[in-house]
Amino acid sequence: MLKRIGGLSGLFVLITLGWYLVFPFITGCDLNTTAPERDECEELITPVMSFLCALPPLMIAIFVFISTHGRKPKVMLQSPTVDDEGKMHLPAGIEQVEETIKQTQLAQSGMGIGGVMMAASCVLIVLAVLLIIVLGSFCAMGGASNCSDDEFEWLISSIKFGNLGIKLGLVVFLISAVAKLVMEYQLEAQGLVAETAPTAPANPMVRSPCPACGANLRFPIEHQGEVQCPKCDHVFVVGMD
Repeated sequence: MLKRIGGLSGLFVLITLGWYLVFPFITGCDLNTTAPERDECEELITPVMSFLCALPPLMIAIFVFISTHGRKPKVMLQSPTVDDEGKMHLPAGIEQVEETIKQTQLAQSGMGIGGVMMAASCVLIVLAVLLIIVLGSFCAMGGASNCSDDEFEWLISSIKFGNLGIKLGLVVFLISAVAKLVMEYQLEAQGLVAETAPTAPANPMVRSPCPACGANLRFPIEHQGEVQCPKCDHVFVVGMD
């Protein structure tokens, strides 16, 4: 079961995601307060508390998941068959498998993009908060002639934009992670995935026996045309119908 949701790192994401979603209700604003106080609580205190207490565990869980599952699945291809004329024929459905691998790589990229969006949004919020503190301190010391709420409006907008970026990044990550796990599960159900592994070499190789002497020959999977056996010098054709 753990393997289906991404193992322990996936379970970690689910737990921290639940905490992130529930936390605002734990620190819910008192409905008995006046409207301005309640609005201030909902727009400032609750997001700040969530940012400090609920978001860091989720961010850690997401980057642990990306580092653990951000790899291309290692596919086990069946051995090519050779007919009586010495022609090699690749297993049926190889095109579909390659397309699925491309889709998993796209989902893998989506996971990374979602994580980067969340990290960049967090940085934006931190910078905006630091500027608010600096400007607030400057105004408190009387260093500015006019320190109205309008002076901080663009910083408040930056914080809201950062919160929106965090939510969008989280959605992108979750959709991409689920899609990648589903496609890898489909490959695994077909018996085509051995294990997750780093990205395969650019030119994967296949093995095929020489029709004349039976020597085990190794050549690029995309090769089509003549192949000469180095053992007996027999020439035969592969990958061409």
